[in-house]
Order: sequence, then C-alpha cells, then structure tokens
Amino acid sequence: MNASTLEIPTIDTNNDFMPLLGTDYVELYAGNAKQAAHYYKTAFGFQSLAYAGPRNRCQRSIVVCSYSGKNAIGFDVAIEFDTPNS
Repeated sequence: MNASTLEIPTIDTNNDFMPLLGTDYVELYAGNAKQAAHYYKTAFGFQSLAYAGPRNRCQRSIVVCSYSGKNAIGFDVAIEFDTPNS
C-alpha cells in the first residue's frame, strides 16, 4: 500500500463568500419544538435555556432554546400559517 498525504485546501479570506467569525445560536424549524428539545436534552446532554410561546404572550410561534457548553439551539414552530417561518 502506498502512503498518501491529505492535502488541506487553503482558504482565501479576501474572496470568502461568507466570512463567519462565530455563531451565537443555531435555529432549527421543527414540527414539535418541545419534543425536539427533549430529544437533544436526553440524547446529547443539552439543558433547557428559554421558552417563548403563548404562555408568555408570544402569539405567532413557539421557541424552545437549549444549550450545552457554548452550543445553543433554538427550536422554532410556527403557530400561524402566515408567518415567515411557517
């Protein structure tokens, strides 16, 4: 067998189409936000961070946020069909 080396491509920062310096959170659209958050808490060790929904006067969507270390995930579900996230 011949040993080969893996060439890592160089990134041209002057022509980078999406220069990311970091992320605050990742927002995922789900059919059931509470179930998705529970899955991430059980399977990957995330913890509950925040809830926004009809119980606290957010009438258009339900958002359940979870975090693990520096990683935060928001699960978003549209309640009304005319919202941008539906």
